[in-house]
Amino acid sequence: MKFNLQILLILFVLPSILWGAEPENSNSKEFKKSVALIRTYQQAHDWLIPWNKKALRQRNGAALVLPQQQLLTTAGLVMNHTLIEVRKPGDDRPYEAEVILADNAINLALLHVSDPSFWDDLDPVEWGKTKLGDSKIQYWESKNEWKSISGKVKQLFIGYRSQSKAHFPVFEVVASLKSKVQGNPLVQNNKITGMIMQLRDSNLDAFPASFLQTFIKKASEKPYSGFPQRGFGWQQITQDALRSHLSIEKSQTGILIDRIFHYGTGSDVLQINDFLVSMAGKKLSNEGKIEHSEWGNVLFDFLFTDQPQNFETFSLEVIRQGKRLSLETHLEDFPAEKYSVPLKTVEHPPRYVLRGGVLFQELNMNYLEIWGKDWTSKAPARLSIYQQLESHLPVNKNRRLVLVTRVLPTSINIGYQNLRSLIVTEINGRPVHRLEDVKTAFENPRDGFHQVNFMPGSNRAYLILPDAEMKATDQQILQHFQIPHLERLSF
Repeated sequence: MKFNLQILLILFVLPSILWGAEPENSNSKEFKKSVALIRTYQQAHDWLIPWNKKALRQRNGAALVLPQQQLLTTAGLVMNHTLIEVRKPGDDRPYEAEVILADNAINLALLHVSDPSFWDDLDPVEWGKTKLGDSKIQYWESKNEWKSISGKVKQLFIGYRSQSKAHFPVFEVVASLKSKVQGNPLVQNNKITGMIMQLRDSNLDAFPASFLQTFIKKASEKPYSGFPQRGFGWQQITQDALRSHLSIEKSQTGILIDRIFHYGTGSDVLQINDFLVSMAGKKLSNEGKIEHSEWGNVLFDFLFTDQPQNFETFSLEVIRQGKRLSLETHLEDFPAEKYSVPLKTVEHPPRYVLRGGVLFQELNMNYLEIWGKDWTSKAPARLSIYQQLESHLPVNKNRRLVLVTRVLPTSINIGYQNLRSLIVTEINGRPVHRLEDVKTAFENPRDGFHQVNFMPGSNRAYLILPDAEMKATDQQILQHFQIPHLERLSF
C-alpha cells in the first residue's frame, strides 16, 4: 500500500504536537558522564570555643568533569573537609578526592582524584554560551536516578559574598526545584552553559560558563591571583544641592565615590567625592550600572570579571572639583588577610591566648558570624562598626583588634565572668595590636599584678589578675576544661 506525502507528514508531525515532543535542537542531550557525585564530611572550627571543633557535618552535591582530570564544584561544598568522597554515576565505589584550589571568596573549587580508574568512561564538559531564556537543570536525584527539569534563565546580576566582600556574575534561573543541586550543570542548546551555585528563594543561582572558564584558566596560572575587586565604595546622588556643591550637571550620570579602601581596583587613583562617570569606556548610570550588549543593565562590577585578563590597564573617567579627568589604574584583588578586621577564613583554626581564665582573640568575620547571618544588627555595635568602617581605619600595618571574648571561671578572676567582647588597648602598660603582644605583655607583670586595659566606653575600664597564682591557675584551667594548649598563635 502506498502512502502519499501528506499522510506521511501527518503520521510524523501529529504525535509531536499531541505529546509535546521536543524539537531536535533542544536541551535534550544528557550529560550523565560529565557529572560526578560528591559527599563531603565537614568539621568547622568553633570560634566561640577556639580549641574545639563543631559537630561533624555531611553535605552532598556534584561536580563537573573537566579535562586534565579535574573536577569543578563550589568551595562551600568542600570547605573544612575531613574527607571528600566522589562517585561516578551508577558506580557504588567511593573515590577520595583532594582539593587543588579553593577560592572561598567567589565560592569555586577544583578537585583531583589520584586513582586513574576514576576517570575511565567520564566525558569532560562541552561549554556553551549562556543565554537568557529556556534551559534545563540536569542532576542525579540518587546514584542511579538521572533527572532533567525545565527552567528559564531570567537575568544576569552581580552576586556579593559579605564574608569576602567579593562580587561576581550570577544568573537567576527560574525552576520548580526544591532539591539542593549545587555543582550540577545548567544546559542550553545541548551545551553546558553554567553551574548551579545554590538554591535561593525558590529560584536557582548559577555561575555563567564564561566565568567558570575564566576561573579554570586563572587556576592554571601560578600563583593563582584571584579575581579583581573594586577598591572603593559609592552612593547615588539624589539631591540637587549635593550635585550643585560638587559642580555636577543634572544631566550627567554617574556615581559618587564615598570610600577608598586600602586595596582593590581604583584605590590608587580615586579620591573621596570623585564623581565616577565611566569605566573601561562604559558609561555609568546613576544606579552604578553599565549597558551590556547581551545582558542589558548590569552593575559595573561585571567589568572586573568579564575576561579580566584582557585589561592591561583599566581606564576611569571622573569629575573632580568640577574638572573632568581621565585616570588609569590596574585590576587588583584585595588580600583578605591584610584587613584590620580580616575577612572570613576557612580551614585555619582560630588563634587565641588564654591567661588566668581570660580568653583573648582577634576580631574577624568568623567571630562576628557567631551572632548568625544578621550579625550586623545582633553583634555588639562597636565590633560591627569596626568591621564596616574598615576603609576609614589607618592603613593596616599588621594591626588587629584584640578582644577579651570570654572568661572561664576560676578563683583569681572572680567578678569578671560576665565580660564579653571587650576591645583591649594595653596589658601591663604595653600597647596591644596583635595576639603576640598579649603573650609578651603577660611575661612582664608590674608589681606582681597583670592589668588589662579596655577601650574607653566599655562597661569596664580594666581588670587585674595576680601574677603569683597565674601559672597554677593556668594548669588547673587546662585540666578542668580539657583544653589542649594555653595558646595557638600559628596555623
